[in-house]
Amino acid sequence: MTSHMTLMFGYLNSEEDEALTLSTKFGPSEGHSFRAVILKQDEYVTGLSGVHGYGMRDGIKSLTFHTNCGEHGPIGSVNDNSAIGFKIDIDPGIRDRREFGGFFGSYSKNNLSSVGIYVSPIARYDMVAKRENIGPSKTL
Repeated sequence: MTSHMTLMFGYLNSEEDEALTLSTKFGPSEGHSFRAVILKQDEYVTGLSGVHGYGMRDGIKSLTFHTNCGEHGPIGSVNDNSAIGFKIDIDPGIRDRREFGGFFGSYSKNNLSSVGIYVSPIARYDMVAKRENIGPSKTL
């Protein structure tokens, strides 16, 4: 039996309004189980790893979400009897929650094909070049 991975992402609108906003579903619609990954208030995504099947039609078998507090996963068919495939680690160097911009990916009729992370780099005080106002240039 081939397993199919489907993803949905969600977030709480605010601390006061605990309404969950969900993304559209990425992957086939016949998902047989549901697993929620809930991050703590001070927790944020720092990376992602996963196992992809050997063939292009095999798709992503499992995902692990990396955060500043640890890992969530693997999620998906980690005990699938088919050939495992290959592992991919994504570490975009996120060290501040403001740098995480979201997820992107693609899917086919049968499986989740790809997933990645949007990163929004922020200027850090130790990496900003010093600017000096030296006034207007003077000519003779």
